[in-house]
Amino acid sequence: MALRQERRDDSFDEADAEQWRTLRFEMRDAFREVLTEEQREQMETRRDERRDSVREARREALGLTDEQIAQFEKLRSERNRERRGPQRGPRHRGTPGDGPVASLLTQEQREIVMIHRVLRHDAMQGHKERRAPRS
Repeated sequence: MALRQERRDDSFDEADAEQWRTLRFEMRDAFREVLTEEQREQMETRRDERRDSVREARREALGLTDEQIAQFEKLRSERNRERRGPQRGPRHRGTPGDGPVASLLTQEQREIVMIHRVLRHDAMQGHKERRAPRS
């Protein structure tokens, strides 16, 4: 697929990203149409459980306080009101030192986030290299 190759080649621009998002939402909707109501509910339950598990692990790794958690939930709620519908805006991917979320973190927590991003980026690069077509 051309979009996938552009992503691998890092020649991906915002128009490509929008096309990719649209395609992804169309595929998701088509997939959901063939599921029974029970299967959709199971899928939603599993997604919610995974999301909650990731959030809990993040809270523990960062050592978030109850006050920070409440502030994050408030930000998430505000963002969700702004992002209604399938056409979501781009996610904030700045450095951990900027943006509304970073302002709620301590310096040590921002450093943990930065280390995680670097490790995740390295892992994804390794994944891309393993998946790259062999010449």
